[in-house]
Amino acid sequence: MSLIDVARSVRGRALALRTAGKAAPPIEKEIAKLEKDLAALRAELPGASLAAFQSAPGAGERLEALTGSTSGLERRIATLNAALQAALDLDVQTLAEQRKQQHSAAIGRVRGHLERRDAAATELMGALATAIRAHIEMVDQSRLAAAALPADTEIEGAQLDGQRLSALCAREIFRQAQASGGGLSQFPHQPVGYIMPGSLQPLDQILRDASTIVLEQLSHPVAPDPRQRRLTA
Repeated sequence: MSLIDVARSVRGRALALRTAGKAAPPIEKEIAKLEKDLAALRAELPGASLAAFQSAPGAGERLEALTGSTSGLERRIATLNAALQAALDLDVQTLAEQRKQQHSAAIGRVRGHLERRDAAATELMGALATAIRAHIEMVDQSRLAAAALPADTEIEGAQLDGQRLSALCAREIFRQAQASGGGLSQFPHQPVGYIMPGSLQPLDQILRDASTIVLEQLSHPVAPDPRQRRLTA
């Protein structure tokens, strides 16, 4: 393998590691410059050799100078190739260290995200346990309120069954998710169509309004219409 082939092989490795570190690229650049100069000198050797053979004036000195310069460049390139090999080894070590640090940093970020996710799951479990107890209490109290109505009294606001309360709870989840600015696609029971942010009433306000209506109607009952009694008799 020629000196040029060795240099190309080493520079091929340098190209693969160009972004690994800073030691190899300057040496590679210098080698490329010297090889260009060497090629130019070698291009002059055939003509200089012929002139020297023909004993042209000054041809011998010119050939000797070209040969010396060529040999000097070859030695310089060989030295730089050795230096480039050492620089590549250093850059490989640098790259390995960089990747190790990046990998360690990535593991730290992943660990942090997973820890926060797990903490959120624990928080969600506690919130769901509280929500389930509150939902059961809402259903029970709505049922007891309907059962406590005076005989022959039907007031819709007092008769919120479990299914309707569950629908209102789902809408409340959507309302709060919408108010938070994200996460809507991750919740079930989304209302159909576009819902303008802020347009949905809070769940507690809906139930308070219903309770107010029930109590007002109970406080001001409507007297039965005798004509209606005769019509239905």
